[in-house]
Amino acid sequence: MTLTFFRHQALLACAWGTLMLPLSAASQVLRCHIETGEQTHTMELSPTYDAYDMRSLDFDNGFRLSAVWLVPKQQLKTYVYFSAQKKRALISQQVLRLPQAQCPSSFVEQTVYAGTLERELHMACHLPCE
Repeated sequence: MTLTFFRHQALLACAWGTLMLPLSAASQVLRCHIETGEQTHTMELSPTYDAYDMRSLDFDNGFRLSAVWLVPKQQLKTYVYFSAQKKRALISQQVLRLPQAQCPSSFVEQTVYAGTLERELHMACHLPCE
C-alpha cells in the first residue's frame, strides 16, 4: 500500500500541528539578550515544530546568531557563525534542553569567542514572568 500526500494535505498537517502546541508553550516567548562588541540586541523566539524556522541576527563585528525553540523535545538550538573572507564559518552549535522551572532567572548563558580576533558574543535567555 502506497501513501500519497498532496501539498494541501501537508499544509493542513502543519497547521494542525501548530494548533496542537501545548497551551503553555503556545503563549510563551523566549527572550535572548545578545551582546557583542558595543551592540546589544534582544531576540524573541516562539515555540515551533519546524527545525528550519530560525531567527537570525547579524552583527557589525562579523558574528551571526541563529536560534530555534523546538517544542517536541523542549530544546533551544543555537548556531553562531563568523564571517570569513567569502563565507560564514560555523564556530559554535549548542543544543540546550529547556528546564521545567524557567522563571524568573536565565536558564542559559553562553559566551562564544572568535579565536585570535579577540571578539566575543554573549547570550542569556529566559522566559518572561507572567
